[in-house]
Amino acid sequence: MSQILVEGRRAVGVQLRDGTRLHSRQAVASAASVWDTLALLPPDLVPARYRQQRQQTPACDSFMHLHLGLDETGAIARDVASAGAGNSRCAIAL
Repeated sequence: MSQILVEGRRAVGVQLRDGTRLHSRQAVASAASVWDTLALLPPDLVPARYRQQRQQTPACDSFMHLHLGLDETGAIARDVASAGAGNSRCAIAL
């Protein structure tokens, strides 16, 4: 994935490295760290102070896991797989 797509101030999908755009129906969830997620957003979207505070957050080992059950088939499952599910820089368009 190369970026989180934003319209107005709302995440509306993701763009894959090959240029393919996946648009969400409800939400965009990022499984990346706060630092990687910020890098995927347009620079002017997040206030500079918030961005600076997050970038100063010390890196640490993961201590929380979020498990989601998705009941989707066909194109969505294929798109999630091609987006690199299991990669730490993966966002899923739902």
